[in-house]
Amino acid sequence: MRDLIQVGTSQGQIRFEDLRTELDGVASGFAKYLEHYPAKTRSSAHGLLGPVRKAVNLALKPLMTVGQVAGRVARMHEMAQGGRPLTADVTTALENGVSMLFVLVDKCPVHLRKPVTDRLLDHVYLLRRKAGLKFWSDFTEWLTKKYETIERLNSACGSAFATWSSVRKKGHPQLESYFIEFTQTRRATGAAVLDEDDPDQ
Repeated sequence: MRDLIQVGTSQGQIRFEDLRTELDGVASGFAKYLEHYPAKTRSSAHGLLGPVRKAVNLALKPLMTVGQVAGRVARMHEMAQGGRPLTADVTTALENGVSMLFVLVDKCPVHLRKPVTDRLLDHVYLLRRKAGLKFWSDFTEWLTKKYETIERLNSACGSAFATWSSVRKKGHPQLESYFIEFTQTRRATGAAVLDEDDPDQ
């Protein structure tokens, strides 16, 4: 049905610039959903964007519905987390992202679909990487409030970090336990959590 709509003359007048707001909204929606995607999949662009790429490919097929696309991505997500079912908030975030994607696709002329969806994937990737950097920055800030100086942190944890920006939890049992405490605090407030280390952490 969506492909039939594209032959209308009004659709042919749409330019990429006209779709920028919708594209930004879809990227933000999927980035929010990916906060819940298993951390082991985040080590590469391919792994991190797997469910979004799947949603895009399915949404571009004729006769697909929001429910069908969200359902297939949900199964992919559940397999990535060992078969555990998605929680209600994750399911809602996924459905919202897919719904916004369908609005974007419906507005997008056929000749712009590939460049628009390519930009969407790039944007989602950037937003998730920025969220990851913010997460580690927040962890460092949390430690700063607890210890005030890097010297006090080193004394308590048996570490030898020169600056706050060089703090890494790997190999430091006390920092590992603080990391668990920090993530539990964030989960309680609904903030984004990375369950495992970035390669740099």
